[in-house]
Amino acid sequence: MPKTKNTIIDNNNDICAAGIIFYNGNKILLSHRQHKKFGCIYEDLGGSVEKQDEYVYKTASREAFEELNMIIPYETIESSVKEANYIYSAKSKYALYYIKAPIDIYNTDVREYGIQEINNSKILRNVEWIDKHELGVLNLHPRLKNVKHKLIYFS
Repeated sequence: MPKTKNTIIDNNNDICAAGIIFYNGNKILLSHRQHKKFGCIYEDLGGSVEKQDEYVYKTASREAFEELNMIIPYETIESSVKEANYIYSAKSKYALYYIKAPIDIYNTDVREYGIQEINNSKILRNVEWIDKHELGVLNLHPRLKNVKHKLIYFS
């Protein structure tokens, strides 16, 4: 039997996953990893809706908390996302938050986030600050390709 995805319905949007891109000035925080299907890619801090996620912002906050290896307090992440709007991709059923980085995140040395996810040691990745004007030349995860023009001009 195929695995069914958890979803959240928010503003009539069917959402299966959510993520966050934190920014500070022209810098954005992205994860960089080898993807089995897309090669070496850059992507937001995000992932799938889980059963315990009541709201979209909870999914995005939990995923960012996990991918930052629980270095930044969950409450810091959630409070920056809770009242924010997201960009919705109907094709991937994805909600992407673009949020000004709380000072804790911007001031943390990215090496503290490690080279793999704490909850999944099979995923090797780096978290790094990238100049948002480089988005046009980076190999982005497909869910980000459709919104990269918005990311370049937001801040």
